[in-house]
Amino acid sequence: MTKFILLLCSNIFIIFCLLLFFIDNKLFTKEPFPIVRNLLLLIMALWISYNLITIYILKKEKQENGLVYQVASKTKKLSLAFHSYIQPFQKEFITWLLIATGLAFIGMILVGIPGYLWLAIPVKLGIVSEIKGDSAWPTALFISMVWPFLFPIGVLVKYHLIKMGYSNYAFPSFIGVLVGGIIALITVTYLLAGKTKT
Repeated sequence: MTKFILLLCSNIFIIFCLLLFFIDNKLFTKEPFPIVRNLLLLIMALWISYNLITIYILKKEKQENGLVYQVASKTKKLSLAFHSYIQPFQKEFITWLLIATGLAFIGMILVGIPGYLWLAIPVKLGIVSEIKGDSAWPTALFISMVWPFLFPIGVLVKYHLIKMGYSNYAFPSFIGVLVGGIIALITVTYLLAGKTKT
């Protein structure tokens, strides 16, 4: 009974959040990425609404067939599998995860200055045009809060190579994930902002 109520409340809460989103945002905009995002959210809203009607009102289907239940169930399985996978290096992974969380928090406290410094490098090299206007600060803040999590990702890659028998490449791969991840993050950010020079 508790699971039934919890899932019902989760479905209603998600529908409520999506409704608020569509009240504040237009479904179709001039930019292609928001249109794709909005269409995906609309499909999800319709799917969950269908689940609410068929499972909780008409009672024609089981809870296990609902989108929220399936996502929660798969997330639980993946979490347990991930927990088992990191057992041999759990301490190091958690340490880097805490460091990454701390750096992201510092980046937020510094209102995106670390992210701005990362974004300034390709501008100084003359590769891209600087992001200006209303999107500059949120972009810098986003980079500040995301890049530190390349550390725990690097730990995962490092130990995966060790497990595969490539111990010599373990530490270089950790550094490679950091450097390559930062480059990829900055590149994607400038591509989305449309600031690349031709």
